[in-house]
Amino acid sequence: MLGALVGGAVSAAAAASGAGSCVAPALGPSFADDPVCDQLVRTLALRVGLLSALVTALMVLTMVGLARLADQDGGRRTRPARWSDPRSSSRRTAR
Repeated sequence: MLGALVGGAVSAAAAASGAGSCVAPALGPSFADDPVCDQLVRTLALRVGLLSALVTALMVLTMVGLARLADQDGGRRTRPARWSDPRSSSRRTAR
């Protein structure tokens, strides 16, 4: 649901910001819209919106997965034995 909301907002913002660039000055005082440019802007705005919706959904699913993974061990966080071993070679090379 959040992905659809973000995708719609990004698509609308992209269409609104690109719509003004399709107006080309004519020889007279009136301005005419270019239908090909309008269609291109709408298509690109839709693609950007869909891509942002997909990325948002992927990030939310990643956060949910990481939260579930953190809750799996019941809040117990243990260090590997080699981290607390004073004779570990990694402690000697770090100094």
